[in-house]
Amino acid sequence: MDIVKYIVQILKEHDQVIVPGLGSFVAEYKSAKIHPVDHNFSPPAKQIVFDNYTPDDDLLVNKIAEAENVSIEKAIIEVRTFTDNLINEIQQYRIANIKMLGTFTLKPDNTITFTAEKGDISDESFGLEEFITPAAIKNEYKEKAIQQMQKAKQYEAEVSNRNKRYILIGISSAFLLILVFLIFFTNIFKNLLYDTEVKMDRPHQEMVLQNNTVEEPVIADTTSQQDNSVEADATPTTEAKTPAVVEEKPKEKPKEEAKPKEQTKPKPIAEKEKPTESGKYYLVAGSFKVQENAEKRVAELKTKGYKTAGFLQANNKGLFTVYYNSYKTKDDAEVQHQKIMKEENPESWVLKK
Repeated sequence: MDIVKYIVQILKEHDQVIVPGLGSFVAEYKSAKIHPVDHNFSPPAKQIVFDNYTPDDDLLVNKIAEAENVSIEKAIIEVRTFTDNLINEIQQYRIANIKMLGTFTLKPDNTITFTAEKGDISDESFGLEEFITPAAIKNEYKEKAIQQMQKAKQYEAEVSNRNKRYILIGISSAFLLILVFLIFFTNIFKNLLYDTEVKMDRPHQEMVLQNNTVEEPVIADTTSQQDNSVEADATPTTEAKTPAVVEEKPKEKPKEEAKPKEQTKPKPIAEKEKPTESGKYYLVAGSFKVQENAEKRVAELKTKGYKTAGFLQANNKGLFTVYYNSYKTKDDAEVQHQKIMKEENPESWVLKK
């Protein structure tokens, strides 16, 4: 039974065949090439490589059993016999040749090497054999054209990289301008809100002052009028020996100048919640001109979990300062200040009281 024939068939179909007890043959593809020195042309081919690795594979046994119309056990025995004979031949003669595959050689160090035959088992060579070609003549114009193409590609790459840098610089500049614009107009918007709040609060205070002021009464000078009337009535006559008795009217007491009523100070708004000014340093959440706004802000902070939030009484500028908490040391206040700035309010600040 020709075992080698079936090995070659499986190599052509699957590029690998495993011979139980011997090893595996692998067909490696090699493309066509021309030697740069001797100009030897080699057609595409498949070169056989041997490996002593023998995994479990029954492809060869099934192929033989099917082709020879024998049982699997019979095919296994035939393959084992082929393998044993080949190994005995290698050990006895130190060399064994397998037609169409290659030659096994036993070296002095008891290692077995395999040399594949030059024959090709593939159909991709189209019947071509190795031959020597005439030396290729270089085309100078072609080389120049290739160089020009390479230079053009390099120039395009440089232009592309330069454009990318310009685009990146433009995007960065636009981003910075937008950032500056937002910061600038954010500050303007905050100032407008503050001015609006102050303006809305001023008319209320002016109305309170106007309602509480009392005009001073205008006191007429009655004494001068009484003296003039008396002088007009008492005109003496030379003919009368005895002067006429003029009944003296009791002089009216000058009316006391009405004292201006004391300006009634506006009743202070009942404080709904007085701050606990226990510490010296306060972590401020904001300042408000109107107390009700400060109370609303305190309520918002307490709903967020700041149970110690409160506000300080109006300062010399008339602002109510709302704070998150009060601290006895500056270090404690600064630690919480950094946390509040990152998590909630970047415009919070620490007030020393």
